[in-house]
Amino acid sequence: MAEIGYGYGSEWHLMRFMARHRKCLERAICKKLDDEESKFVWLDFDFANKTDSSITGDVEIKGLSFLQSDEIKNHLSNELLDKIKKEYIIGWENTQSWDAIFLKGNTIFLVEAKAHRDELKSGNDIHGGKSHKEIKSFIGRQFSSLGINENDEWLKNYYQFANRLATTIFLKKHLNDINLDVKLLYIYFVNGYLKKIKEGNVLYPTIIKNTNKTRFEQAIKKEKEILGLKDVPLNDYLVELFIDAETGNIEL
Repeated sequence: MAEIGYGYGSEWHLMRFMARHRKCLERAICKKLDDEESKFVWLDFDFANKTDSSITGDVEIKGLSFLQSDEIKNHLSNELLDKIKKEYIIGWENTQSWDAIFLKGNTIFLVEAKAHRDELKSGNDIHGGKSHKEIKSFIGRQFSSLGINENDEWLKNYYQFANRLATTIFLKKHLNDINLDVKLLYIYFVNGYLKKIKEGNVLYPTIIKNTNKTRFEQAIKKEKEILGLKDVPLNDYLVELFIDAETGNIEL
């Protein structure tokens, strides 16, 4: 879990909307999905233990652990779960963290939140270490269904989106047979990165990285181009939602 910003940033605003503006958040998601009927079932995080480095006292949902949650596990047989685990990347069970997960109808939504365009980058030039080839091969097998050729960029600056999308494609293949769907939901918080300090009754901005919808879209377009996803239809796998962190309005 990344260190949460106080009053700013993607993790802060997602927690804020989930806790204080839940109806607003769910209305925005429903509007984007054009689905007002099925209810939201949000999965809880785990409490941190003594070995976890966690300021909040919580740990994010890791890897595919959510498949064994009370909300989902009854849908899967032990045989299917074992098959999924066997074909997945072992290391991701410890390193891949989800910002939130919810079940709506028969669809599992894997949530990632961003509050400024620089957060789209994973921050490292290359990932995987000894597992580099295994990870690249796994992503390649999933992306081949999209007609995408192998790309060294998958494990570089936009590695997070590549592995999240590959995971979504992978799970969709396995779970569709039991009438479960999987989608990746990216929530972009417009005006979501304004760090402030308070002196008396006055707020002073100290860091301003607010990103409007247009600049988010430009950064997303670049991300997809570099990953080889330009002009590839992703509607079956990806939902992109823009919410103004200051007003809660959905940006269409």
